Amino acid sequence: MTNSWGFLNEEECKNYYQTIIVNASRSYCEAVWDGFLCWPPIKADSSILLSCPPLKGLITSRFATRRCNSDGHWAARELQNADTSGIGWTNYSACFTDQVRYLLDKLHSSSKEDVERKLQLAEGTRIMEIICLLISLVALLASIFIFARFRSLRNRRNTIHKYLFLAMSTQVLVRLVLYIDQWISRGAVRDNGNVARGHFSIETTPVLCESFYVLLEYTRTAVFTWMLLEGVQIHTHIVVVFPDNVKFRVYHAIGWGFPLILVGTWTVVMVTYHSETVCWWGYPFNSYFWILEGPRVFCILVNLVVLLNVVCIIFMKVHNTNNTEIQKIKVAVRAALFLLPLLGITSVLQVIPAPLDKSAVEFGVWAYSTHLLSSSQGFVLALLYCFINHEVKAAVVKCWRSFRLTYTWSGERGGNQSDEQHLPGERIV
Repeated sequence: MTNSWGFLNEEECKNYYQTIIVNASRSYCEAVWDGFLCWPPIKADSSILLSCPPLKGLITSRFATRRCNSDGHWAARELQNADTSGIGWTNYSACFTDQVRYLLDKLHSSSKEDVERKLQLAEGTRIMEIICLLISLVALLASIFIFARFRSLRNRRNTIHKYLFLAMSTQVLVRLVLYIDQWISRGAVRDNGNVARGHFSIETTPVLCESFYVLLEYTRTAVFTWMLLEGVQIHTHIVVVFPDNVKFRVYHAIGWGFPLILVGTWTVVMVTYHSETVCWWGYPFNSYFWILEGPRVFCILVNLVVLLNVVCIIFMKVHNTNNTEIQKIKVAVRAALFLLPLLGITSVLQVIPAPLDKSAVEFGVWAYSTHLLSSSQGFVLALLYCFINHEVKAAVVKCWRSFRLTYTWSGERGGNQSDEQHLPGERIV
């Protein structure tokens, strides 16, 4: 058993083993590079084991296998017949995690053409997802700027909006970094035809990759807790939950502190019981993921109960009231009731396995709908709580009018000053 991970290409692989003296009187298989591992020359009619490469979805403590036939050719996949190309086939089936093996079995249960169409659909959804995430990031950052810029918007309700946007924008940014890194890394592999040893990638860098996913899950959890605080803030205007003069540090403790406890616990469990795979690949399908997903679902359910209670109170007791604050609450409730199911649906869809064993059409509908809902959350969030918010529009319009008035006044004043530079009675040519 030899560890031969890290070779750059087939030429480097063969050059490394060219000094090995092989008995010419016996048939043997030459050294070969399969794109991931460099396999040394071995005697005919024998097999060899190598440690699985450190790639996502593989368990590095297990072993991949190859067999050299009696005629000195590496065995092919079907019935281990000779492969005249000399490359042969590497059996990586033992390396896969249970989740990967299950997904591969489902994917390859249909025809080869169907599998290729599904892979093309998956690549198309990733492009769509990156575009939607970029739009969401711009919208969220613009919303944060607006709430920080205008003094008239600096109240408790809008401050909660701002921190919700901050959590969501950080989540979007982390996802974009991971997706772009994967795109560049896999593009380099396609261009070179193998795994580039010197190519830096987040997903192949220990600790760094896991840290990114810890940050991703922390920000995702923070989005749910700040959404819960959105519901609580609305509830304080109708039914007293706790005193309205409570220090905002309590909000910080719930919005940022509670997710920190959950993600910290989950991280310790993952390091202890799920460290055998690179970058914790497939962790959303692991039972440990419910350490995070359970409280998120609980936040959604609690918030829905709170908001439904607020809706009942508004439309049963104050539906005839023209109070401005009541109108603001109605708008906030409608926005929250629209956004909470969106968050809940995408959270559930991420837990449900993809329909890989179904037709390409069914898989495409699932893939595009799931990723569209997930990647557009930030834009919907900014649209509901900022861009169509009457309070925000009033502040922006007031600022614009003030800017135009100041600009006009400065221009008129400048024109008068230029006229005053001439002496009285002086003729201007």
